[in-house]
Amino acid sequence: MMKKIYTLLSFMALLGCIKVNGQVLYSNTTQTTSRFNPGLGQSGTPKIVFDDINIDAAVIGDADSVGFTNIKVGIRRIASAPAVTVNVYLTELDPLSFGLDSLPVIPPTLIGTFNLAANGAASQTQILSIGDSVNVFKALKRDTGNLFTGFQTAFVGVSFSTNNTNNGWRFTSDGNNFDAAWEYNADSVAPRSAFGFTGLTSTFYIQAFGRPVYTPLAFDVKTLSVTPPDNVSCLSGPQTVTVDIQNLGQSPVAAGAASVTLKVGGANIYSGTLSNTASIPVNGTATISFTDVILTNPGLSLDTAIVSFGSDLRNTNDTAFNGSLTAGTINSYPITDDIEGATLTIAPFVNTIAGNQLWTLHVADTAY
Repeated sequence: MMKKIYTLLSFMALLGCIKVNGQVLYSNTTQTTSRFNPGLGQSGTPKIVFDDINIDAAVIGDADSVGFTNIKVGIRRIASAPAVTVNVYLTELDPLSFGLDSLPVIPPTLIGTFNLAANGAASQTQILSIGDSVNVFKALKRDTGNLFTGFQTAFVGVSFSTNNTNNGWRFTSDGNNFDAAWEYNADSVAPRSAFGFTGLTSTFYIQAFGRPVYTPLAFDVKTLSVTPPDNVSCLSGPQTVTVDIQNLGQSPVAAGAASVTLKVGGANIYSGTLSNTASIPVNGTATISFTDVILTNPGLSLDTAIVSFGSDLRNTNDTAFNGSLTAGTINSYPITDDIEGATLTIAPFVNTIAGNQLWTLHVADTAY
């Protein structure tokens, strides 16, 4: 018997997105010829320029805070750049603000310091990265005075240790956004002010990654993830699907107190409920293994896992989703596939090479 597998690339990419810890909160990587360096104040203190980053409120759900796992800022090197220290800051919306001049909370939090060498290649962008993309290094509370409906607002700031007005370093800016920015000048009587760059744009290269952060409650159990069989394959016999849960509460969860229901729909149907076999400490996790899941029918199966805990004070984090793909088995020979046929599984992923009677299979940006 020969097993033949057609991998559905887009589906596997979707599953990968479901399981990542740090998701994209904000991304602007557009670069144009517009550059800006705020320089130094009268007493030589580096000015900080902030840009608002607006995070879709749906990404945060009902969480109490936005947890940042990674922030990237693009710094542009111009000709004859001297050595410079670049500081990156993070702050939130001022809950007492009454106008643009008071929007960012001051003083901000320093989240990264970078020492960039002199005399490197000109016209290059240095990507400054803070965080490891997994662990939350800074959390900002959900604000109640959003700049834009449906978004949570935070601010990323940049300062330079050199007052290089002609040569040196700039932050890169987006040519399509003439948004306002905010400057913090510790040397000024009025240290913070709002402005739009004259002839320049204000939004600069920023990427922010993170995830929701929940204020600890007395009792709270969360479903972290659902993990189906690792490989897309011709599956025979019982398979194991695992569900990871976490105790976010302030007390241990006793053995057997948290029950997990796994439901599989689509090409294969399954339903089962199991409980944690051991106590789960505060911030601890437990893996619940469903070892009798039958996934032999070819096609897409969708998994839903729901944790139930009698004292749970937050139920919006009780559910997680994933899925698996079972490939069909070919038992007859010879095996003939028509690339132009209507039933070929990989047809959506192939294209002709212009001018030739050849075919390519596209995987991301690489063609084979």
